[in-house]
Amino acid sequence: MQIFIDKKRSKSTAEEIPDFPTIRYDSDNFVWEEAFYNGNYVTIYRSAMGRCLNKERAFGKLEKYYSEGSVIYPYIPAFELEVDGERLRDHWEYIGDNISNTPEGYKECVISLKYGLYPIEVRVRSLLDGSAFLARKLTIINHGEKSIKISNAFTMSGIIAENEAWRMPNIDIEQGFKLGTYHFGKAVKEGEFYWRDLGENTIKFDLKRRSYSPPMYIMKNEFTGENTVIFIEWSGNLNLEFRKDCVGEINWGLSQYDDIVSFKAGPGGLPPQYILKPGSQMDTPSVHISMCYGGFDECVNSLYKHLRTSVVPKQPEGSQHLVEYNHTGYTQNAQISKQLLIDEIDMAAECGVELFMLDAGWFGGEDVPWPEGVGDWDESPLLEGDLLNIFEYARNKGIKCGIWVEIERAHPKSNFAKNHSEYFIKRGNKNFQVLDLSKPEVLEHEFNVLEKIISTYKLECFRLDHNICPSTGGDIIEDNCVVNTSWKYYENLYTLFDRITKRFPGILLENCAGGGGRLDTGMLRRFHWTQITDNWSPCDQIRILNGISLAIPPEQCMPLIGAINFTPADTLYIARTGFFSHMCLSGIFPSCEHINENGLNDWKHTVDLYKNEMRSILDNCMVYHHTPLQDYTRMGEWVVLEYSASDKTKSIAGFFRLSEYSEDVFNFIPRGLDLDKSYDVYFDNNGKTARFSGLELCQKGISVRLPGMMMSELMIMKMVDCSC
Repeated sequence: MQIFIDKKRSKSTAEEIPDFPTIRYDSDNFVWEEAFYNGNYVTIYRSAMGRCLNKERAFGKLEKYYSEGSVIYPYIPAFELEVDGERLRDHWEYIGDNISNTPEGYKECVISLKYGLYPIEVRVRSLLDGSAFLARKLTIINHGEKSIKISNAFTMSGIIAENEAWRMPNIDIEQGFKLGTYHFGKAVKEGEFYWRDLGENTIKFDLKRRSYSPPMYIMKNEFTGENTVIFIEWSGNLNLEFRKDCVGEINWGLSQYDDIVSFKAGPGGLPPQYILKPGSQMDTPSVHISMCYGGFDECVNSLYKHLRTSVVPKQPEGSQHLVEYNHTGYTQNAQISKQLLIDEIDMAAECGVELFMLDAGWFGGEDVPWPEGVGDWDESPLLEGDLLNIFEYARNKGIKCGIWVEIERAHPKSNFAKNHSEYFIKRGNKNFQVLDLSKPEVLEHEFNVLEKIISTYKLECFRLDHNICPSTGGDIIEDNCVVNTSWKYYENLYTLFDRITKRFPGILLENCAGGGGRLDTGMLRRFHWTQITDNWSPCDQIRILNGISLAIPPEQCMPLIGAINFTPADTLYIARTGFFSHMCLSGIFPSCEHINENGLNDWKHTVDLYKNEMRSILDNCMVYHHTPLQDYTRMGEWVVLEYSASDKTKSIAGFFRLSEYSEDVFNFIPRGLDLDKSYDVYFDNNGKTARFSGLELCQKGISVRLPGMMMSELMIMKMVDCSC
């Protein structure tokens, strides 16, 4: 990772090149170059091959971009800022730069700009962590004596692809650019990734409600084979745009029309989104960007490396990848008794569980359903005031304990709502059930409630949920203006859990938002794993995991498996659905008195395999999606996942047959093995092991036969003569 700032006049050729700063970021083979020119901070070049521009080429591009009548000019700024409805352009001044090493060993570059017509300073902050990604955010400072209304802010923008036709005379005109994205629609349908042609179009994502998939995008250049991967670190509304333009002219009878693709990404919301007080500053959400060659495997594992390096929090020593049990598999969040909870703990211990999660149903009155009880976080009378002792009962069995709280919500019938109506999000005359976390007093209230619950019950884990989305956010009157609250809401949500982590170092944090409603790096940076769906069908769950793990490392993904799965399926199929993620059981049998021995043995066997084989590689595994694209309008055929240790000493593959109409044999060719090594291959269905050369496996593969739908196989490949 390197950062270069060049402010000198080039003397490489006889051509006269004026003084102007260029900034270059090298992240592995990803090169991203920007410049300050004609009063704007702009993008000039990008590459996935480690190649950069010289000053003469950079100047030539800038002159072309700024030539009379150029249609490229509006799309090259490296960020966009709109104040009081005016987009700031052409009057920026370059006032300084600094490159430093962070305490973590990363490199950070800060380019400082001020605007000539407003008392505004923008610091363009870029972080390189040694992976192939660049992380970018803006710090905006108000140096004036009056408040400034931020109408829109795009953290990052500019050209991300540029195909010069005269350099590629034999290109297929039917080729172009494809945008890979998720369907961001409904809950229980998370993870459906698909490709769409960009064509001569502008594709906008104006997300006014939480998305039920990660805000990750891949722009594929079909001319060059380059993939641009973009991930937005924001849990609120998003505003993104991908635009293709054909620009140029005909010279000497030859077409010289070039295709360019530009993008811009930032938070969304009704303007103004933010009121910046005099002397204050704020940060925009981060944008993570990279380019690479290859297919899904290369994009996914490059993204994993970045997220694991500088985004994903490390799980505390001694608490890595604990097998979890969520109590609600049979009761579905009903009000629960003390005896039922003890039975659930006994069942969890019998299965080898290490973390017990008490979900909704632990608070409120006996006749109060859990949605109406949120807001009053008092222990249910059915627990006889003995919840702390119940947790100690679990701890005596070697099980850590956690509690579910939907801290951002309170039901209108709750005592809290009756006493604090001013704490809720409002839009016009309408009140939402969501507390307005943009208010400092609400932030303090939520922190105090969580601090009390965690301290009182000595929790090792906390589970957050968020079931009601306030859509575009609320409104407040500030500086005689109606201001959208969404931006400050999520700033304070992040602050809340940063404070919780500081107050309780070592606590595990679990995220959920009506299933997979907040699958973004803003939340994943602060939580150790997240529940990816509220869909309880095993067949759907494995497809959702397959899709979500295209953007999020598997150790941060969690489906719930067990009795909570309504759809019948082979026991091993269900158990293995959770094997390739953070493993969380939810209901095995109602109690130890109702055990089916064969069923219990399947669960215990899979839990043991997870502990002994999977979790040792989970933190750093490479993931290979053998069936990456799933069409949710069809039943599907197979899901096949392969997790490989980073040193290739072990690879674990899961095979899930979805439909009776699919072929009953899948020809599996591993991707995570060494060709010049030998491997013992264990087949879990029959408990047999066979030895193969890596070359044989990677060239010919193995045929895996599953005789019927909802059947599965688990395969473990271990390098011979290794300590794995």
